[in-house]
Amino acid sequence: MNNPVPTYDGYNAIVNRLSGDIKSEIKALGVHDTIKEGLLTIVDRLGDNLITEIEEIISGREEGA
Repeated sequence: MNNPVPTYDGYNAIVNRLSGDIKSEIKALGVHDTIKEGLLTIVDRLGDNLITEIEEIISGREEGA
């Protein structure tokens, strides 16, 4: 029996939406702008890392199929 390979359609939009939500919360914090900018940079980097991880998972599953 063949198991379907998940497509992860829309993962980019989901990660971007989640990053945007987190950034909105950070911007609303009552802390110095330098701290906010640092946190926003971290969110961007982690979002990029998550997208990379998802792409590697997809690539690995396609190779295994």
